[in-house]
Amino acid sequence: GTGSDDNLGKMCLIVASGAISSVGGADTTGNSRGTDGCFSAAVSSIDIYDFSDPNGAGQYWITDFRLEQYIPSNPTAQSYTTTLIYTVIGT
Repeated sequence: GTGSDDNLGKMCLIVASGAISSVGGADTTGNSRGTDGCFSAAVSSIDIYDFSDPNGAGQYWITDFRLEQYIPSNPTAQSYTTTLIYTVIGT
């Protein structure tokens, strides 16, 4: 996330320093961390972690990633709202 996209506001997810840990002994093998990315008209989802099948069953803490909100340099006086939807996809 550099904050530059034709000077438009955007939300970026920085996962490079993220960590995953098990809750109650769940297995953390078979996981891969997603890549840093910014939401835009072309990007509507960003992966934090992926697990290869059949791994990933259990409860986990996902920590140490960052959300960065960029605001245009000359914003108009108004309210800005960001909605985040966290989706867990399982089989």
